[in-house]
Amino acid sequence: MIHDGQPDCPNLGYLVGDGLYHPGDSVHVPDEPVRTLLVPAQGSWLRLDEAIRFARAVDAEAAYPIHDAQLNDRGLASVAGWFAETIPGYRHLAPGDTA
Repeated sequence: MIHDGQPDCPNLGYLVGDGLYHPGDSVHVPDEPVRTLLVPAQGSWLRLDEAIRFARAVDAEAAYPIHDAQLNDRGLASVAGWFAETIPGYRHLAPGDTA
């Protein structure tokens, strides 16, 4: 539920290849090991605390943000700072960067 009884939208997550997990718009922890996590960084349905707890529960070797396009520079710096301090293996990739 997002607000006042409004239902969430259907969501699909994908475990790709050798352990890359794209959770879509969810914070569902998969049953299988994950080497690389794409962690939602922002959404109308998401609190930063939920994203951090999710990433810690998945316990991937590496984590990269997704869903950060609605953040301005100040918000992105704040989220990236919290993630870097609390999620082992976290690294922010700017547009055009590669892992």
